[in-house]
Amino acid sequence: TYLYKKPVKKVYDPSDPDTYYKVRSGDSLSRIAARKGTTVKNLCKLNGIKPTTTLKIGRKIRVR
Repeated sequence: TYLYKKPVKKVYDPSDPDTYYKVRSGDSLSRIAARKGTTVKNLCKLNGIKPTTTLKIGRKIRVR
């Protein structure tokens, strides 16, 4: 007999510091995406924003 394990869907914890990023002065979506190893398109999808959105300092955006 073989045991089959179903793939586990990764759930991100909002309290995990790697799930959210706090926008700092000089940040842009492209800079944040490069730093966090993702894409601008993915950041926009996760946060319901457009690539042209102006980021306010202190805003928390989801990166995973």
